[in-house]
Amino acid sequence: MVATGAALAARDSDEKSAIAGTQDFTAVVVSTFKPPRQGVRSVHRHSLLLTIVLLAITTLAAPATAHVGSTEPSAVGPRAAVVPNSDPFTVGPNAPQVVQGPCTDASATKQYADGEQHDHLDIASHRAACQMEQQAFLPLKDELASDPGTQDDEVLGEMDVEGDVAAVAIAYPRAGILFFDVSDPTAPKFMRRYNGPGCEGTAIDVDCGAFVDLSKDGKTAFLSVQQISVIPGINPGGLADPARPGVQVVDVASGTLAFEQPIASVGGVHTSRDHIVPEGPSSPEQGRAPGHYLFSVANGMGIEISEVIETPVGQGLLDVGLIEIDEVHDMFIQDDPLTGRTYMYVAAGFDTGFLVYDVTDPAAAVGGNRQLVAEWDLTPECREDWYSHTIDVAIRNNRRYVTMPAEAFVLGDQSDEDQAKGCGKTAGNGDKASPLWIVDATDFGALGRDGYADALDGDGVDTAAEVKAASEKALVTTWTNAAARPAQNINFTPHNQQIVGDRIYLSGYHSGVTALDASGAFAGRNERPNEIGFIVPAGTPTRPIYSQAVDPAVPFFTAFIGFRPLIWDMVAYKGSVLAADMTGGFYSFSQPAAVVATEDGEPIVATEDGEPIVATEDGEPIAEPTPCRTRPGAIRARVRPTPGGGLRLALRRASRPVTVRLLRHSRGRRVTGTRVVQRLRPESTALQAGTSRLPDGFYSVVIRDDRGASLRIALRRTGGRFAQRPRFARQDGCGLIRSFKLNRPVFGGSQQRSLGVAYRLKGAGRVRVTVADARRRVVRRFAVQRVGAGRVGRLRIPSRGIKPGDYQVKLSVVGPGRRAAAKLTARRL
Repeated sequence: MVATGAALAARDSDEKSAIAGTQDFTAVVVSTFKPPRQGVRSVHRHSLLLTIVLLAITTLAAPATAHVGSTEPSAVGPRAAVVPNSDPFTVGPNAPQVVQGPCTDASATKQYADGEQHDHLDIASHRAACQMEQQAFLPLKDELASDPGTQDDEVLGEMDVEGDVAAVAIAYPRAGILFFDVSDPTAPKFMRRYNGPGCEGTAIDVDCGAFVDLSKDGKTAFLSVQQISVIPGINPGGLADPARPGVQVVDVASGTLAFEQPIASVGGVHTSRDHIVPEGPSSPEQGRAPGHYLFSVANGMGIEISEVIETPVGQGLLDVGLIEIDEVHDMFIQDDPLTGRTYMYVAAGFDTGFLVYDVTDPAAAVGGNRQLVAEWDLTPECREDWYSHTIDVAIRNNRRYVTMPAEAFVLGDQSDEDQAKGCGKTAGNGDKASPLWIVDATDFGALGRDGYADALDGDGVDTAAEVKAASEKALVTTWTNAAARPAQNINFTPHNQQIVGDRIYLSGYHSGVTALDASGAFAGRNERPNEIGFIVPAGTPTRPIYSQAVDPAVPFFTAFIGFRPLIWDMVAYKGSVLAADMTGGFYSFSQPAAVVATEDGEPIVATEDGEPIVATEDGEPIAEPTPCRTRPGAIRARVRPTPGGGLRLALRRASRPVTVRLLRHSRGRRVTGTRVVQRLRPESTALQAGTSRLPDGFYSVVIRDDRGASLRIALRRTGGRFAQRPRFARQDGCGLIRSFKLNRPVFGGSQQRSLGVAYRLKGAGRVRVTVADARRRVVRRFAVQRVGAGRVGRLRIPSRGIKPGDYQVKLSVVGPGRRAAAKLTARRL
């Protein structure tokens, strides 16, 4: 959401007079903001507080049924294949190529429910998903009301996850933090809450719990506190401790305040991010100051830098100085693998697209435009268009790709002058589908280094044209939602984001969580990222939506919360996606099936935080794609238990050298994952395993040859003796079903482990997966998916709601003129 204190320029005196006439206090509020710096690009500069007032007035003027249905003409329904967005103001001069993902059509028809008769508060009517499932849901009714003076209708906001701890900000009517143990992200557990200050809500209700950031070890939380009102008022709900704008440092283990740092600003701090500048080369021209720093958005002024220091009661902050910037919303800070420097990428709200600073020596960046190395803005000619919201960076093949979604609003009509420039009709562009831009920022110089990059705006008319031309050239591609649904007042805006490998995860307020495959864009192609999964959650019971006893003079924050669900933020973590609903609970979702992208016949290696993610199976790297074998069953073997509690494995057919491993998947009632417990040594064609001391549980033997062919045999050990189980994986073959396997022969247990399913088809087909118990009663039925040839499909079967016993997982495939089916078995503990 917008950084509420950022000081831009007022539109013009006539507009200000009109608004002041609408609300008596508005002129007082506007007068507290400094005037804009002059220059042609200062046409961007409005008072964002004035924008907020405009938005609030627009909201108040809307019909009472605004939350029941929008004024958009049609609800989501069946449609043809998704077509590229060709609006040059959104996507630049070249419309992107559309590549259908496994969930693109489902997204277009199910994810963006809307229409005049649609009830946005009916959470059941929003339930929709494709290749993502709910793993856990905590309603939070009791947790939010766990302390005296707290209540279950508090509004949740931003979140972060580090060191097996998830922190979720309480945004309104007080600032605070909820902490969760996510060491097993499929089953998160509430730990404790921190009660911060109350939000002043008499003049304007602003989310004073603006942002939470965790240190890398998960031991310290940095809470950004925002407060915009300049007129003293009574805190809603009688909260006794009003917000003091700045940053609060909170000890996670105790949930107590360790340090508080006031920060000079116009209305407080919207975002804070910590970063450790590492040791490395330094020179007089390129200095370096290693250490732990916090970068905080001082609304209306820039970015305040603090050094994180140790105090007798925990970590504290020591002021370094202010980077002066006209407007900031969010930052992404990265130790750049291409140059070895530390760069801060800044999403600059309405002011510009993004800015890039060298902060390897943070003190050297203090001031105006010092250490500014690049600027990107697709529409510098427009005064109030897109709101650059969050920003992330991926390094692929020695190229630097910046991803940035834009938030959109409905703030009245744009000026005739701006409409003539093609800036759109609606201020805030809420009548358009919000974009996510992907930009090649490999060459900072091409974006304006030592030239026209300027965060303080004082250049001439030619500067805007130069910025626009360079920005259009650097734009790789654009994503807009598959339904072409206009953003409206942020309802269907792509909001927060996270890059994991070649995926981009997006939170979307009223459209839930979306997973995109951006491998084409990260290879430099103008190819719209495609939907590989999404979920619009509908967890119940729901919490009441916050309603203030006495409405503020101008509602702002509470004008956005009359919707279910409202997913402000999400974090992909350990194979799950964690998310908090502003007006609901805390969720864990499964990640969508992997789509194996290849380039020149070789698999593309995904990376996370710059480190390769090596996919493994049974402790060995996965060779994708496995060549089709003309003779299925390349390995044949038989397992026999020995009297001493061991195993004898007889290889009946193995034409190539093989490796054999014994894997353990469970111990007692606990599913342990997959662990190699013994590598068996070949003795001619017979193998003897000394396994008499192994605990009871579920095991498997995996035999693999040097070309990747493998055979998996499921075993169960009971009373110190092994017995063979039904198969949980097929050998790869040449039929319509090339491969089909479960990730282990057991699931559930005391940790409620889910069961993974993976398959690959020889040709394109429609796939259905069902799960049935021993009496052949179906207990899970997945939606039919259309899967392309050679693509790996993956599903996750949650164990919750499934009773102990054996279950068959059936894969049914219908291809052009062909059908195939296969069954595998796993035990639910």
